[in-house]
Amino acid sequence: IVEWVRSKTWGYNPNAYIMADGEEYTGTASGCGYDKESAAVSSALNQIPGVLHALYALKDQALSNGVSDVSKSACTGRDNRNCCGYGAGYGAIPHFEGGVGMPSILAVLGNCGYKVRFHHGKHESAYILEMEG
Repeated sequence: IVEWVRSKTWGYNPNAYIMADGEEYTGTASGCGYDKESAAVSSALNQIPGVLHALYALKDQALSNGVSDVSKSACTGRDNRNCCGYGAGYGAIPHFEGGVGMPSILAVLGNCGYKVRFHHGKHESAYILEMEG
């Protein structure tokens, strides 16, 4: 669930709440100039062991299939776009990047094997993730 809460300074800010394996994980974002919803959701996703395991397995499979993560332009020398999709971060260990937009986050989750359903309301959004297969 993503709830949008009014801030006097930054307008509406997202608070993300994710239930996974009987635990609640949260993420927030504020400010301007980037996609705050994907930042809050990414913050929460990066705390969930099962989701991170699926992301790491996706990268391992891509590397096993000969896909390279080497990048001459990334400051870390590694870019996970080819292995996992845009929004999976830079460096040897992939993660969900904030601010890249929810379509990018949902695409990476889809690449990890999750089926995503969602609903948007005026002040909240709901996402349901189910592992396919």
